Amino acid sequence: MPPVFTRDDMKPCANCGKGVMHSGLPLAWKLKVERVGINAQAIQREHGLEMMMGGNVALARVFSPERDFGTLLSSKSLILCEPCVMSALPPQLMMSMLSEEEG
Repeated sequence: MPPVFTRDDMKPCANCGKGVMHSGLPLAWKLKVERVGINAQAIQREHGLEMMMGGNVALARVFSPERDFGTLLSSKSLILCEPCVMSALPPQLMMSMLSEEEG
């Protein structure tokens, strides 16, 4: 498995500008942020198929010709220190992200 935090990632926090371990915690967050353009017509067609199949999403996905619902417009990796992430994200989202890591 390739390393997930390399020398290239050793940058100040994208939010506060301090070193990622300024709080003393040996934890940081590397976030990949992607901006996508959504194909509204493709989503409407998919939704129409779901409605024709009585709301059965799984069945509609099997028969749907749609595969791409958007295009990547831009992508960027951000390094954030633990205190910035803890103070910026809503607690519910934070718990959801941490529970996904464990399972």
